[in-house]
Amino acid sequence: MMQYCLWLFERLIALGWFGNTYRNMKGDVIRMKICVACGMPMKEPADFAMGDTGKDYCVHCARPDGTMQSYEEKLGSLTAFIIRTQGLDKMAANVAARKMMARLPAWKSGD
Repeated sequence: MMQYCLWLFERLIALGWFGNTYRNMKGDVIRMKICVACGMPMKEPADFAMGDTGKDYCVHCARPDGTMQSYEEKLGSLTAFIIRTQGLDKMAANVAARKMMARLPAWKSGD
């Protein structure tokens, strides 16, 4: 299951799913940012930390004061998300989260 999650993540990136533009229902090209910490597409101000479209990270990667979570904080929340949505055990989910995070700009240098 973990291999499938990583394969899917890589395919979505390769297909441009994490690109910076998309078309809405009317066919208009809309620019969007991708969270540097988790890869979530950020389309609306509510998707951004503190509603600030100038931030490079999303509402899910921000602390209550608006600063970005640390590597360990994000690793914990992403691991929990993978357990909840993919049904992996904690160890497998943690490995998957680390591999996903290693591909994201905020965490390219590791811990």
